[in-house]
Amino acid sequence: MAVQNPPAEFSAYSASIHVIQHAKGLSKGPNRHISGDIIRECIEDGTPRKVNRHTWRFETDIDGVEFATVVATDEHEIVTAHPVSVDHDVASDTGRWTPDDLADIEAAIRYHERKEPYDP
Repeated sequence: MAVQNPPAEFSAYSASIHVIQHAKGLSKGPNRHISGDIIRECIEDGTPRKVNRHTWRFETDIDGVEFATVVATDEHEIVTAHPVSVDHDVASDTGRWTPDDLADIEAAIRYHERKEPYDP
């Protein structure tokens, strides 16, 4: 049987407390620069990839920064969202991201990938 992609509609999922804290900048660690709009764009325009039975990851490039949003389809919940990579040339040229934003995003990527200590 072919694997069926999850709903690619933002309204199909509710946000976990974890995601809300990151979107509001209330979490530990570096600022991920995620927002409802970025999460929506990941889900609605991103490429879905199955992680396991009930977990999917949507990824998309937003002005030179690739973001991932992870959803639990059995719970209809957005589990987490975070930046994955940065194309500096593109990101700098878009005007969306300041040098400080990009430094935050890179710190978030390092923190997420390697669990490096965060020292603001």
